[in-house]
Amino acid sequence: MFVAVREFAYLTAQTAPRYRLLMRLFYEGQQTLEHAFPPEELLVRVGAQEATEITLEGLVLDLEQLVAWGNLGRRRDTSRVDSLAQYARRRNLYYATARGLAIEGFLEAGLDAAAETVAVGSGIVGSLEAQWARLSILLDTQHQEEPQYPTLSGDVVWDGTNRWIKSHRRD
Repeated sequence: MFVAVREFAYLTAQTAPRYRLLMRLFYEGQQTLEHAFPPEELLVRVGAQEATEITLEGLVLDLEQLVAWGNLGRRRDTSRVDSLAQYARRRNLYYATARGLAIEGFLEAGLDAAAETVAVGSGIVGSLEAQWARLSILLDTQHQEEPQYPTLSGDVVWDGTNRWIKSHRRD
């Protein structure tokens, strides 16, 4: 019995070219150690590469769809908070999941192989086989949800600090 892998859904969606562009931006960002992007920054990057106009609301809808399919994750952006009012306004950073990056890596290897001549031979096949093996390992593992970061209350921090001080105190 075959089961559809939801992470591949963006490749056959009606707006697949835009989804591919977004995933390509995350893939390239990962290679330059840019792991998470706010929607405003992605809007600038998409606008520079796409001829059609896209609004911030439309981009956020596309990003949320990729999150629903498991290609992207989302976490709260608290790095640019100057006031309590800004903290209350929810701002998200989007990042590519391991599965989303593996799919883009596999597609890139396939496109690179298609551009090469047949004379290269086993080098292309070896690269594709390595990408496929990595992708299948990721797909075989159970789908993990977005990591939950623990919230530390003052008591937990104080208790841990107090234990550390007591363990290092010289009497």
